[in-house]
Amino acid sequence: MSDIVLTAGQSRTVILPNRGALISSIRFHNDIEHESLWLPKNFSSASSAWPGGGLPFLFPFAGRVWHHGELSKYGLGEGIYPMPLHGFSWAAPWTPKKTEVDQVTLELNSNETSLGIYPFHFRLSMRIKLEPNSLRIDVNIKHERPESKHSNKMPVAIGWHPYLTLSKTSNSMNISAEINYPVTPQGDAGKPIPMIDYLGSGPWNLPKNEIQSLIFSKLTHAPSILKKHGHPNLLISSGPPQTMNHIVTWTNLPTEFHCIEPWMSLPNAAAAPAGCQWLDPGQSLDVWLKIESEPS
Repeated sequence: MSDIVLTAGQSRTVILPNRGALISSIRFHNDIEHESLWLPKNFSSASSAWPGGGLPFLFPFAGRVWHHGELSKYGLGEGIYPMPLHGFSWAAPWTPKKTEVDQVTLELNSNETSLGIYPFHFRLSMRIKLEPNSLRIDVNIKHERPESKHSNKMPVAIGWHPYLTLSKTSNSMNISAEINYPVTPQGDAGKPIPMIDYLGSGPWNLPKNEIQSLIFSKLTHAPSILKKHGHPNLLISSGPPQTMNHIVTWTNLPTEFHCIEPWMSLPNAAAAPAGCQWLDPGQSLDVWLKIESEPS
């Protein structure tokens, strides 16, 4: 399946349907020479491995899962199922349904492979719309019917994982939240700490060790801001506010990229008290992400 290129004025974005509907490139009108999304040098559009860059969509669970301490397993009633890190939608081929110059709608449905690790019939519809200085993604998640007797309700705790390119000189980040959870070596949320005690008030210059792997919670839902010297600011927002409750920040190359990841839940969502949305058969959930480029 061919790459999809959207344009709006001079703005341009590229979507790879066969690569999990990965958005691999965004160049905004007011910063057309600068790539907003980072990709590793060894990135392959033909691979099915974790892309390690771009803007992957994470379904059904954004974070790691455990079952009685066993990584990559989760429980549903009396059933136990495997689940890769960040779910599986990022590795599945999506089907374009409607393509226009500045927008595209893609679809992903349950199949024999997905039912083996996530026993629900589902339909995902993703609309990506580009404007001269913004990109918005709207996703509708529908539970068609359960496949397993272990659960009639379908657990959903999605997220996005944008790898944002940094300036070659100086960068800073600002996220409005009340609580921080340092991430443990196992990838779980550590002890909650009031943000003012842990980080103080932002913005914070990058690189900063404390936010190379950190969870922000109790968000105010003001846009998260990445400031890049010599380039427009990037504003990241997601919703609806009552659903998208956390921002995860992460990098392992702190001079090249930083991820600002909107998540629905803390890690191990299927077992977290306030983790998943549990959808009845026939029920839908709508979520969205917006990235804006504005003058600094």
